[in-house]
Amino acid sequence: MTERRLVLAALAVYVLTGVLLVTGVAFALVATSQGSPVETSWVDVGFVLALFTFPTVGVIVARRQPRNAVGWILIGVGLAWQLSTAAEGYGAWGLQHPAHAAAARSVLGGTSWLWSPRARPAGDISAVAVSRRAPAHAPVERLGVVHGDRLCHPDPDDHAGAG
Repeated sequence: MTERRLVLAALAVYVLTGVLLVTGVAFALVATSQGSPVETSWVDVGFVLALFTFPTVGVIVARRQPRNAVGWILIGVGLAWQLSTAAEGYGAWGLQHPAHAAAARSVLGGTSWLWSPRARPAGDISAVAVSRRAPAHAPVERLGVVHGDRLCHPDPDDHAGAG
């Protein structure tokens, strides 16, 4: 691929990332205004806007040095975050509309790979896991965090799996 095409590809992915950002935030704010149980605050909006610095820096690097892997990694990180933002925004909105509820659940279910596992500064890796002990209709109670080889449940009284 020529350097010009690489620059155009970087710009295209950057624009797509921006569209996903706007779409996700719009869906989330509309869902919140309609009484969604998943509320979006201005802090959340600020967080996803701050995450947009990843693809912004990435596209700046890619424009100057199209074959620089760091620029493409930054663009990819930004794209993954904004895919998650758009999916979560659509999911919050879609769960309120019966015609879209099934699709919203599917989209939300497919987003878990976008943010897990994540590396932490201490060098260990955390991942979110689903506890099979809780009923399926209580998704918040089913979440736990895998820390090393242990499943840590959010309920401090629930020590099953912490071993």
